[in-house]
Amino acid sequence: MKVIELTAFGGTENFKQVEREIPTVPKGHVRIKLSAAAFNPVDTKRRKGKFDPSCPVVLGSDASGVIDTVGEGVTYFKKGDEVYTFVMGDETAKSSGSYAEYISIDEHLVAHKPKNIDLADAAALPVVALTVYDLIVGRAKIQEGDSVFVAGASGGTGSLAVQLLQHVGASPIIVTAGSDESEEYIHSHFGIPKKNIIRHSNKSVADISSEVHQISGPKGVKFAIDLVGGNMKELCFHVIALWGHILTIVEEDDPKYCTPLYPSQSGPNSLFMKDATFSTIFVGAGCFSQDSSVLQKYRKDLTEISKLFEQGKLKAPRITKGPFSLETIEKAHKQLETGSTKGKLIMTIP
Repeated sequence: MKVIELTAFGGTENFKQVEREIPTVPKGHVRIKLSAAAFNPVDTKRRKGKFDPSCPVVLGSDASGVIDTVGEGVTYFKKGDEVYTFVMGDETAKSSGSYAEYISIDEHLVAHKPKNIDLADAAALPVVALTVYDLIVGRAKIQEGDSVFVAGASGGTGSLAVQLLQHVGASPIIVTAGSDESEEYIHSHFGIPKKNIIRHSNKSVADISSEVHQISGPKGVKFAIDLVGGNMKELCFHVIALWGHILTIVEEDDPKYCTPLYPSQSGPNSLFMKDATFSTIFVGAGCFSQDSSVLQKYRKDLTEISKLFEQGKLKAPRITKGPFSLETIEKAHKQLETGSTKGKLIMTIP
């Protein structure tokens, strides 16, 4: 099979298309002939050596396709099922990421795709949808009437977060936008009132915080969701209310944006002074446990997510497609590194 592997950590010039053996299908696994793979910001971090111990490695955590073989003990799936999957490298199956024609993966990381969307759209969903579902439904348990601030609402994760927040009845939902295009997208696609969309470019954290409080009231919001990092994470500490909950999916390399726990670090905006809760969301954490009872949560959540799409409660983020090629991967990584990607970037696989 064809794969595009990373031969050394660093720039996009280190990607190379090679031939590998089609992966085996151990007990409890399924093999999928991939139809599409999606790109995520974590791909660029892995390319630079953030998480993987060595190269070569095949990147890619999102995929969709058709099951071509089921392993011993698998009864939930059959050959020909259209599925989507959250991909983690699998040494048992000698398989790797989704920049490939085939993957072999633990069946608990796979679910039937939503019936009302195609395979390309489905490939855009696993990482962002699992992240958002865990954040809003699993961890924060946001309910009707809860006030929420979202930093970064126009990307793939943000667009699903806004929709799921609307589904559970959060109100008001206050979001940021960095451009006219993002503002119009959030307003026209999700119906967020323009007065609740705050333009953050060339503004200080204090000024943006003031605008948020004009909408939420002086007490601030019950939940603040950071999907961007940097000064947007800092902003969340300014807008959160007493006893509130901040949730982030972004780790920080810059000490400037380390979590301000105590007054000595951030005065009245510290977690301590607001008696607030801070949670990190890393969708891949459960995969490291190698505990089947933990892995089962992935299929359970993906199945619930499929139902929400089929019921019309959620719509897939806008996607930009490219063919299975080195050029597509190079363009996608460079676009992701701008930090201004709208929706999701997809690579179709013949």
